[in-house]
Amino acid sequence: ETVSWERPFREGTLRHSYRQTRFTERPFVLYPELIYRYFEGGRQTDGSQFIAPMRVYFPDEFRQTILNHGFTIIDECGGYNGESYGDGPELIIRFCA
Repeated sequence: ETVSWERPFREGTLRHSYRQTRFTERPFVLYPELIYRYFEGGRQTDGSQFIAPMRVYFPDEFRQTILNHGFTIIDECGGYNGESYGDGPELIIRFCA
């Protein structure tokens, strides 16, 4: 289990963590277990957890999915600071109908 963040909430602390429980290859889907715990006075008083399936697309596959649904790709970059694709941490594609 990996803690993502922890912050003050109401009279205590809310903590978010996750576990990577499983995945499938075709199609590539991750099934992370998201865990939320609420602590008051250092003691857990509430919590919730659920699995959130997340479909993962490789760059060429994602571009083709956009085009297959009738959209036009306007531009793409590699991050939210406008990095060129391959220079940043993400693939961001702007498209329109």
